[in-house]
This record gives sequence, structure tokens and C-alpha cells, in this order.
Amino acid sequence: MINKTSKIFAKEYQKFLSMVVGKDKARKYKIVFLPQACAAAKELKKEYDIGIALATGGLFMGFVAEKFGLKVIKAKPERKGKETSWKFLDKIKKGEIRNKKIIVFDIDVVTGRTLRKAIKEIKTQIYGLAIRLWFNTINPERISRNENFYAKKI
Repeated sequence: MINKTSKIFAKEYQKFLSMVVGKDKARKYKIVFLPQACAAAKELKKEYDIGIALATGGLFMGFVAEKFGLKVIKAKPERKGKETSWKFLDKIKKGEIRNKKIIVFDIDVVTGRTLRKAIKEIKTQIYGLAIRLWFNTINPERISRNENFYAKKI
């Protein structure tokens, strides 16, 4: 049974998501694993200075982490022909995230192509960077084949 706080939280998240991805897309997303996400967010706040939530998959965990006090910057992909670049939806002041511990939120990783592009884009705008990745789900079949990708410190 969903308690009153969860209902309020879900409504607030839907409102937030509508602003970022539009109302039609926002209706497709459901909130799952809220208690686990809240517990994780409390711990992440202690360990990291800033989160970067990649739209649309990483927005939920980014939203939850922000509610627990972690500064979260949202980014969404923009296509230019066949190329994709990442646009930050929040203003980043010069030096604001220099030498900070950053965690990148996304829903999952299959090939890692999108994530590598996002990290490359982040690195072009930020120096002195330590990034950790957070996935809502991980495809277990891919871990054994791409073990170095998952274990690698970026």
C-alpha cells in the first residue's frame, strides 16, 4: 500500500518530469523502488558532492537524491544529425564542480555508448573530475563481457 508521503512524492516527480521531458513522455514513467532509492540517496549524499542525472533514465534517481540534499544537475541528449551531444538543463557556474566527487545517474547500460558520450561531454566542460556511475538496473549478461567497463574508474 502506498502511503501519503509516497503519493505526494510521486505527484511531485511527475510534475518535475513533465517540465523536463514533456507531459506525454512523463505519463509513461512509473515510480518503482522508492524505499530503496531513498535509502541509497541518503548514503550517496554523504559520499558525493554533485550528481548528474541523464535524461530520461537517470532523472528518477537524480530527483530522489536531490530531495535528500545532493546537488543534482540534469542533462539531456540533443541530436544533431547522427551525432548526439549533452545539454545541461541547469546552469553551471565556472569552477562550481571543479575537484568535486560526482556521480552520474542513468537507468542502465547495455553497450555503454551513450554513457561514454555523456562522460566525454561532461569532461569537456569540467576539469579535475572523479566520476562514479549509478544504474537503476544492470544487464547481468553484459557484465561478464564488458567487465573492464564496469570496473573502470573514470
